[in-house]
Amino acid sequence: MSSSISKTYRSFLNKMTEDKKEYRKVFLLFAYLFFVVSASTIGRTAADTLFLSRFDNSYLSLMYLPQALVMITAGIVFQRFSPRVRLETLLKLMIPPQLSC
Repeated sequence: MSSSISKTYRSFLNKMTEDKKEYRKVFLLFAYLFFVVSASTIGRTAADTLFLSRFDNSYLSLMYLPQALVMITAGIVFQRFSPRVRLETLLKLMIPPQLSC
């Protein structure tokens, strides 16, 4: 069993060294998305906490109403204008540029 694990590990390392540049891009994208999701989670929790420190619980649902309207509007605008832009250009505009890789 340890022989098959060793072969698998060696095979993975060989592939990793062959495609080092691609794996680096994958890792950077993973790290970027991980931090975006983490920041979003922490930000939402902090916003809810700050909101609840000033207002009653009954107003919490009213806080999400403008957010939902903005998200719907942004989705409609994106849906209307995204077919006019090439996918590569759209991705470059939506994802911040990397520092030198």
